[in-house]
Amino acid sequence: MKALSGSLGSNFSKTTENKTVKMTDINSVKVDKRSPYTFFFKMSYSQENYKKVVVNNRRKTKSAAAQLVLQPVYSNKLSIGDKKKADILDLFKKNHVPKYHATFYESLFH
Repeated sequence: MKALSGSLGSNFSKTTENKTVKMTDINSVKVDKRSPYTFFFKMSYSQENYKKVVVNNRRKTKSAAAQLVLQPVYSNKLSIGDKKKADILDLFKKNHVPKYHATFYESLFH
């Protein structure tokens, strides 16, 4: 994430009203392709309007961000613990989860 955010810009905490916002205080985030290098956020679900942060991208050219290549975080599929696997399969045995979902969950264990 640090490499990604560093290549996109440097301002992720100042709103257009020049107020500082902590990422941990944000409840809802919205992005719009019509507003590149900008994201909108709410700090509570009851807040009516989104506030706006324009990511400062002076250091990088816009073409550099457009050519950004994301690297995979994991080289292998993450495994599910034995206890969790047993609990999920038990839900099918007890008919708490419909059987037509079984193939999806069984594919997670391979």
